[in-house]
Amino acid sequence: MPAPGDILLMNGGTLTSNIVALGQSVGSGKWVRVSHIAIHLAAGNFIHAVGKIGVHLAPITRVLDGAGVGWRVIRLRNLTDAEREKLYFAATYFTEQRYQFRLRSPVRIDTSFCSELAVKIYRRAGIGIFEGRNPTSIWPADFEKEAKLLKDWEDVTEEYRALLAGVATNPDQALETLAVGGLQGPARRASGA
Repeated sequence: MPAPGDILLMNGGTLTSNIVALGQSVGSGKWVRVSHIAIHLAAGNFIHAVGKIGVHLAPITRVLDGAGVGWRVIRLRNLTDAEREKLYFAATYFTEQRYQFRLRSPVRIDTSFCSELAVKIYRRAGIGIFEGRNPTSIWPADFEKEAKLLKDWEDVTEEYRALLAGVATNPDQALETLAVGGLQGPARRASGA
């Protein structure tokens, strides 16, 4: 079942997305397809950073709008429920930040770009990923590399494809299933709402 902290890797299908992917390809010397990532919080909602809007929440259907079929979702192995809850609350700290346009710059607390945001959320939750590296030096391609290795991460794309299929055929039932599955967020789950 979809869980807080899952990482969605995608190419937005726009000219800008393709330029980002091409830039990463030139920088790494390897073909890169991924231009954007988003972090699952709860009930099919993701937090991500985009240029004009900054850091915000959006449902999976909106995040994937225009992405085509080449997207995938990865999950850090062996996360506990307590760590997932920390990820959920860590992410809320970054909501409504401005977008970070200056890549590879010093880390700032008030701006983020997509992959930088993911690293900041994990680190704020006390979970180390890409240890020893500046969050502004982590690109979507770095997550794509982790997805290909599947050493510390596992591919959970099919869980999200099932979620989307459910939303397409019976939106109310799909959302109810997510809520019953405990993805309405830790605070609501604790209150029994």
